[in-house]
Amino acid sequence: SSHGKKIPLRSIYFGGGTPSLAPLSTLRDIMRDLLHSESAPFQLLDTDDDGTEPAEITIEMDPGTFDKQFLQSIKDCGFNRISLGVQSFDD
Repeated sequence: SSHGKKIPLRSIYFGGGTPSLAPLSTLRDIMRDLLHSESAPFQLLDTDDDGTEPAEITIEMDPGTFDKQFLQSIKDCGFNRISLGVQSFDD
């Protein structure tokens, strides 16, 4: 934040209640406010000299509620992992 050092994060998980059903504009705003605005309180840890993997940003999704375009859009927002919540394999 602008009042001190940013808190380093190795992972962010958006889950519970199928956050992928939120409007893309909302997801973009949250990511901006958490990480990219001048007053953002957090910073993501990137791969460094000790070989640590870059920060993982996960969003929980239900099968059948997204398409390829949506996947590209959330990738553009900064998400680099999805978690598929499967309630049942029966329709």
